[in-house]
Amino acid sequence: TAYAVKEYKHNQNIRDFIKYSLIYFTVMMVFLLLTWPGVWRYDEFAMFDNYRNLVINSWHGPAISYFYIFSMMIFPFPSGVAIVQNIIISMIVGYIILEFRKYFKNSRLAYLMYVPFLLFPTIDSNLYLMSSTLYGYLYLLVAVKLFLIDCKDKITTLNTVFVTAIVLVMLFLRREAVVFLILMVPLFVYCYKM
Repeated sequence: TAYAVKEYKHNQNIRDFIKYSLIYFTVMMVFLLLTWPGVWRYDEFAMFDNYRNLVINSWHGPAISYFYIFSMMIFPFPSGVAIVQNIIISMIVGYIILEFRKYFKNSRLAYLMYVPFLLFPTIDSNLYLMSSTLYGYLYLLVAVKLFLIDCKDKITTLNTVFVTAIVLVMLFLRREAVVFLILMVPLFVYCYKM
């Protein structure tokens, strides 16, 4: 955050990232207001009661429990979790759109990338407070990052650390993320040897 604020005036990529993220976040907040307090079905009610009392749900995973408790400390009402979740989602969407804009070298084409994120099932999922939503977006982020990595030019230590860190966060959320760790090793070995 501090880096983004410091570089905002000088770095066009950061300005575009913030712009793309804010556009999506604004849309999601409109839908949150229309569906206030968000999409609640069944398990979330029990989860909310536990998190409100700082009780960790072992069946839901400690990482997502801490995330929900932290979210409700920032915004002390049920929809606070949806707000924090959509801040993270909007940043991921903004980053993906920025990366594809650079990949296609066309800023107008980048706006078409919003289309899958504006479908009603996606919006419903964004407002649904379960770990699978954040996990799905992190999965998408890693998949896009690996797809856009050019072994000759873009495989850097920073890229490696970034992707590995995201996969470790996914692993905290859901154990099946170990598949990504297994797939990443041969890819990075291949890229670094080129």
